[in-house]
Amino acid sequence: NLNSLWGLPLAVLGFRGDEKWLVLEMGASVPDEIGQLAAIARPWMGCVTNVAPAHLEGFGSVEEVVRTKGQLLEALPADGVAIINADDPHADTLAARSGAGRIVRFGRAADADVRIEEVSTSADGAVQVKIDGQHAVLPVFGEMNASNAAAAVAMARFCGIPTERALERISRASLSPHRSRTCECGGRTIVDDSYNANPASVRHALDSLAVWPGSHARIAVLADMAELGPDSTALHREVLDHALRRGLDLVVVAGPNFAAAAPAEPSGALLVIEEIDVQQILAVLEERSRPGDLILLKGSRSAGLERVLEAVSARWSGAISNGEAGV
Repeated sequence: NLNSLWGLPLAVLGFRGDEKWLVLEMGASVPDEIGQLAAIARPWMGCVTNVAPAHLEGFGSVEEVVRTKGQLLEALPADGVAIINADDPHADTLAARSGAGRIVRFGRAADADVRIEEVSTSADGAVQVKIDGQHAVLPVFGEMNASNAAAAVAMARFCGIPTERALERISRASLSPHRSRTCECGGRTIVDDSYNANPASVRHALDSLAVWPGSHARIAVLADMAELGPDSTALHREVLDHALRRGLDLVVVAGPNFAAAAPAEPSGALLVIEEIDVQQILAVLEERSRPGDLILLKGSRSAGLERVLEAVSARWSGAISNGEAGV
């Protein structure tokens, strides 16, 4: 991603200079990085999609994540626009720090300016949404992405793009590799969300897997979440408990962090692999999955869980990606 102190300037330099809009992603793993990026970009509009316990090894606390993300909104001019997730518990804190004259909230909350009215998952895994009275089908796995769609609609509105047109374009968006993409492989439907993970994103992915309609078995393969600091074991245990409460047919966790968080005697629905061993995971999937099953792959970037998709694709005669045409 070109979202760091090195990457964002490269993204800016990659534009010709005659574009009407420049859309930049800002990422941070330590305090005050967003403030430095905002000083470079000097944004007119800023959107904080959510706050989650990510990169805690660098930040130290969720409160520091909130403070650093709020630096984007502080940098906005008086005639600017701040876009905030109305469903985030830190929304009011972020809004109070905004330098923009206009604050727009998106989400399911009744007072959201851009409101998610309906979200559902169809039998083929498609996420159907209704936002401000307009219906759309998102080309991505997971009902949590309704929030991302609403954020995009909010930003598009202030760029002169109506909701209907924004949702139509979102429904045809191409997905980056390993981000909420699905493919068919060996008769199984595999959700490749292996690009990255934090406790909140893993819980959202598990929730979306659990509500996918149908009689098929649901299998989650979870690899370690990185950079969580001293609370890593506790956070891995919380995610593991959440996975087991969702009633999935099989939860496979891989890596020393999940192994440390797992019970000494795992239940029948839980299988623990102490290292991120692709061949062990492949052997489990060959033994425990059947054609028609759903398999979620989710882990931090450092886990490299996309290697499991490569392995099953080679073993099960190839995967056909649905990432660009929808789920």
